[in-house]
Amino acid sequence: MRKYIFLLLLILVSCERDAKFNPDDTGKIYLYGIVSDGNDDIIKVNVSRPVFGEEAAMPEDVKLTLEVDGNEVELIRDVDYPSGKDGEIAYRINESFTSGQKLILKAESAGLPSAEASTMIPEQVPEVEITHFVEESFRVKDGDVLYGSFSTLSKFHVVIDEEYSKDAFYGVQVLRKKQIEVVGTPEDPIDESRYGKEEYDNIYEYPVMTELSSVKHEIIIDHDGGELLVAEMIEEDGKMAFDVYVDNEPKYMTNAEWQGDELVYACYEYYEYKIKVFRIPHEMYHSLRSEYIKENSDAPLHLGFSPVTYAYTNVKGGLGMFASVTSSETEWIDYN
Repeated sequence: MRKYIFLLLLILVSCERDAKFNPDDTGKIYLYGIVSDGNDDIIKVNVSRPVFGEEAAMPEDVKLTLEVDGNEVELIRDVDYPSGKDGEIAYRINESFTSGQKLILKAESAGLPSAEASTMIPEQVPEVEITHFVEESFRVKDGDVLYGSFSTLSKFHVVIDEEYSKDAFYGVQVLRKKQIEVVGTPEDPIDESRYGKEEYDNIYEYPVMTELSSVKHEIIIDHDGGELLVAEMIEEDGKMAFDVYVDNEPKYMTNAEWQGDELVYACYEYYEYKIKVFRIPHEMYHSLRSEYIKENSDAPLHLGFSPVTYAYTNVKGGLGMFASVTSSETEWIDYN
């Protein structure tokens, strides 16, 4: 009987509310770009489809201009950019920037509202201290119960020499390159062409049920061809710190030759690592955070309990994100 009364109360006190909104009947310009203190950055351009009416323009119709401290910077159309999102196109910036410079991105097209976004190149990343640990864990944790396959992970503990602040945001990328160590003299020459190539490592993430994870709330995006983790800061001795995990790749023997009990030669493969740390501005963090909340707040529509989410953008009159970062990277380190 109680459960029927409870269901009746749910019906009577339904929190349903009418919401009014003005649907987009013209579409908007979408801009997405992360400008670094290096060069060869990309700005993506697209046009949203209107709820009603017809498309007023295509991405190619958008005129894009970039000003740095009041001076216009050349944008070069990337004709090789793989357009996979409804005709999205991209422009390259072949210029480097310094901290404190203000960038203003403007976009306009006939039949569409003009769009504008600005960002300030952040201060340089302070000194960073990296400590490496090897940790073992089951891949899945449900309450106090661990199960699933056993995993060995490399943990990089990053401490930033800056006073802890909840309003400071950082990101990290892990790079690696395979190396070879030869002991003795092999009979045949070793092909070393596949060694020494720099690549991005995949960041270990299990956001729902896990014992070890890079951060409590993973925000991972693709940046410059590799995974960039937007880290959640913890306070350590008044400084900012965070952890990032990757699958551990220990040194191992690939081949060897013996004569009796004597080792003639042996080949070992191992990885060297480099950690790249990014200072992230507020507009970038809030944009990525809103996207994370949106993607992780979905609930079946028929339940009626899907929470309201927001979409943050710093593009006035348009959609997307335009932000800038500065970065610092370590030397290549062999942790074996």
